[in-house]
Amino acid sequence: MKGRLKNSIQSIVDLQRYLNQTITFEEAKTIVADRMGRREENFLSFVKRYVYDNLSSPYLPLLQKARCSYDDMVYEVRRNGIEALLRLLLDSGVRVSFDEFKGHKPLHRGGDEYRLKNEAFDNPLSSPGVKVKTGGTSGRPIHSNLYLDFLADRACYDQFLFNMLDIYDTPLVLWYPKLPASTGISNSLRYAKIGHPPDRWFSMQTDSGIQPGLKNSLTNMAIVWLSRLTKTPLPRPQVLNLSRIGVIVDWIIETRKRHTRCVVQCYVSQAVRICQAAMQRGVDLEGTIFIVGSEPLTEAKHAEIEKMHASVFPRYQATEIGSVATGCGQPSEVGELHLHSDTIAMIQTDTPRVEGAPKPFYFTSFLNTAPKIMINVELGDSGIVQNRRCGCLLDEIGFNTHLFQVHSFSRATSEGMSLCYNELKRIIENLLPFKIGGSSTDYQWVEAEDDNSFTRLLLYIDPGIGPVAEDETVKEILKELRQVDLSHQLQAEVWRQAKTIKIVRQSPLTTSSGKRPSFINKRARPLDSRKVHEKSS
Repeated sequence: MKGRLKNSIQSIVDLQRYLNQTITFEEAKTIVADRMGRREENFLSFVKRYVYDNLSSPYLPLLQKARCSYDDMVYEVRRNGIEALLRLLLDSGVRVSFDEFKGHKPLHRGGDEYRLKNEAFDNPLSSPGVKVKTGGTSGRPIHSNLYLDFLADRACYDQFLFNMLDIYDTPLVLWYPKLPASTGISNSLRYAKIGHPPDRWFSMQTDSGIQPGLKNSLTNMAIVWLSRLTKTPLPRPQVLNLSRIGVIVDWIIETRKRHTRCVVQCYVSQAVRICQAAMQRGVDLEGTIFIVGSEPLTEAKHAEIEKMHASVFPRYQATEIGSVATGCGQPSEVGELHLHSDTIAMIQTDTPRVEGAPKPFYFTSFLNTAPKIMINVELGDSGIVQNRRCGCLLDEIGFNTHLFQVHSFSRATSEGMSLCYNELKRIIENLLPFKIGGSSTDYQWVEAEDDNSFTRLLLYIDPGIGPVAEDETVKEILKELRQVDLSHQLQAEVWRQAKTIKIVRQSPLTTSSGKRPSFINKRARPLDSRKVHEKSS
C-alpha cells in the first residue's frame, strides 16, 4: 500500500514537471542534431547496456548463436554502419518475427527453441510510468505505460510537424478514443510538451454502454485535472460517436470564422467521414488541415479529402516503438514519410511476403526511454524504402530515408482499429462453421475500399452453404470480438457504427497456386518498379 502511494505521489510530481518544462523548436533541433551526430555511438552504447550487459536479454542467445560479440559489432558498425550490421545479423538469425515478438510463437533458431512472452522485450531500465492497457500493433491488449520521458523524447518530432505546417497559433482538435486506447492522451501530452496542447478533444465513444474501466477512467480524469495546475492544461475528452460527426463540422465552421485555419487530428477514415459530412452540408473545408495515422492514407482517401479543399498530412506510429516516421513536406507520392533515423534503424528482407509486394520492415530502436528493446523486430508492416533529398524541413534535419506505400501484411485496419489476421482466421475456422455450416474454406476475409473510399472487411461466403441471415451473422462476429476483452469491445462497437463488416455471397478467391487464403488484402498495391527507379535516380 505504501509503495503504491509513493508511486502515485511520484507520478503526480513527474507529470507536473513534465508539463511545466516545455521543449522549443530550437531545442528540438539541437536534441535531434546531437542524436544524428552520435547515432553510431548511441546505438553501440544502447546494445552494450540493454543486451550484452543484460543476461536476461532475449537477444543475447541469438547473438551468441550468430557468434557476434560486442567487439565484432563495434568493428562492423565503425567500418560499414548500423544498417550493414543489422543485415548481417538478420541473415544470421538475429531477428524477431511479429508473432515471436508478441509471444504468440516460440523462437526457433537452428535446433534451439526459445519460449518468450511479450514482456521479455520490455526495457528493464525504463522509468516508472502511468500503467494503461492498450491495443498494441496486433489489436490484442497489452499492458503498457505512459512513459513521460519517452513522450518528451518523441515531442521533438511534433515540434518539427508544427513548424513545417506553421500551425503554432492554429486551433487544433483531436478525435481519438480515451483510455484504454492511449492515442488521445499520448498526443495530448506530447503537444502539451511543446507548449501547444489541443483546444478540444472529442473521444470516439460508443452507443452501447461500454465502459473503459474504473482505473482507466480515473487515470484519464487525473491527468487532465492535474494538468490544470500547470502552464499547459489539457482539454477534457468529450464523447462523440460516428453518428454525431456534424459536431466536428460545426467546430470547423466556427473556428475558421475567427482563425481562417484549423487542424483536425484523427484516424484516416474519420477524416474522410468529416469531409463527406461537410460535402453533404455544402461546406467547403479550405484552410482545414488533417493530421492522420493508424491506417494507410490511400490515393482514394487522399482524393476524398483534397476535393473538399482540405490538406492532409500522414504520420506513422506504433505502440511498441513510438513515433516511426513523419509525413514529407515535399512529397512525390501520397503517403510519403521520413523515417526518424536519429533513434530508429530499419532494414528489409530480400524477399517480400507476397510476390511483387513491398518487402517487410525490420525495426531497431536505440532510444534509452523506449518501452521495448527492439533489434531487427518485424511489426507486421511493409513498404518501399528510398534515400532521397526533397528539400523539406525533415530533409534538412537529416531524415533522408523515405517510406512509401506503408501497409500491414499481418492485420486488418478499418476506422483506425486494427485486428490481427489470426483473430479473423479464428472466426472463420471456429465460429462460422459451427453457427452457419460448411468448413473454413467456405469463408474468406477480403479487405478492400468501397466506392466511398471507406475500408471494409468483406466476408465472402460460398453460395453452396445455402441461405444465410447476413445481419445476424455480422452481429455474431461482433459479439465474438466483444467477448475477448475491453479493447476489442471498443473496436467491435466502432466497426458496428461504421458498418465495416459486409457479407458477400461469393466463392472465396483462389491464388495462382490454387489455394484459398483466409485473408486477402485488396488495398495492398503491387510494387511499381518504374516509380521506385524514378525516386532513386
